[in-house]
Amino acid sequence: MTHGEDDLYSGLDTLLLLRVVDKLRKVGAISRDHAVTAKEADLDSQETQWLGYLAGGTFSNIKRTREGRYYTNKSFTNFAYT
Repeated sequence: MTHGEDDLYSGLDTLLLLRVVDKLRKVGAISRDHAVTAKEADLDSQETQWLGYLAGGTFSNIKRTREGRYYTNKSFTNFAYT
């Protein structure tokens, strides 16, 4: 991959992160107790395919439960909309 391609993927993952966080918030998935499935959050196929990556880290803004449900941290600031 060239440096330009790295920048493209970096922007894509940020865009998808913001889209998924927005959708999780809209359905009230802001805690483990209120976690939802990808279908309940109305995620499209691209967003669903990226969930493993987006929810994969300890410091990720999207969390996955053992049951395969997802939620976001209430305090995460969605800087694209501020």
